[in-house]
Amino acid sequence: MKESELYNEKDFIEGIMTNNHFAIASLYRLHFPLIEQFILSNSGNHHDAKDVYQDAFTILIQNIRKGVFRQDSKIGTYLYSICRRQWLKELNRRRHVVIDFHEVAPYIDLLTEEDQEITKQEIRFERLDHALINLSDNCQNLIKRFYLLRESMEQIAKAIGYTNAANAKNQKYKCLKRLKSLYFAKQHNQ
Repeated sequence: MKESELYNEKDFIEGIMTNNHFAIASLYRLHFPLIEQFILSNSGNHHDAKDVYQDAFTILIQNIRKGVFRQDSKIGTYLYSICRRQWLKELNRRRHVVIDFHEVAPYIDLLTEEDQEITKQEIRFERLDHALINLSDNCQNLIKRFYLLRESMEQIAKAIGYTNAANAKNQKYKCLKRLKSLYFAKQHNQ
């Protein structure tokens, strides 16, 4: 049995509230590979990933203990969102461009082409976050395993409980279709 299978979302939250070091360490190890992959693929390195993840994990623990985390999303999604925002801020800082996207929206035409692309990317990330949060847990799990953990369809079928790889592949297609629908529905509502 994998370490991550010992706990569910409620167990992790209870572990944080009661300062259960094993639960906290398990949660920490569970989500780091996803964050590291995101940062490595967005101009960062392993050290950057560790720094951002440590800060975000501290924020997550504080928000759970203060009751700020309301459990309307999965812990992993919430943590990913914190890390993504922190990393984008760090990239902006490194470029010596401080952008508060809400304040500069009226002046967007004055921004450089690179700055405009960063703003567009932030909007796309927000839409994608919204779409991912609204997917079923099974779809979130399948997409995470395939795209972020790079598991094969055979591994996914076995882990999630599909009868074979073809069924997992079919479900992935349906999940991506649903994700696309949610993503573009959010785009049209803006």
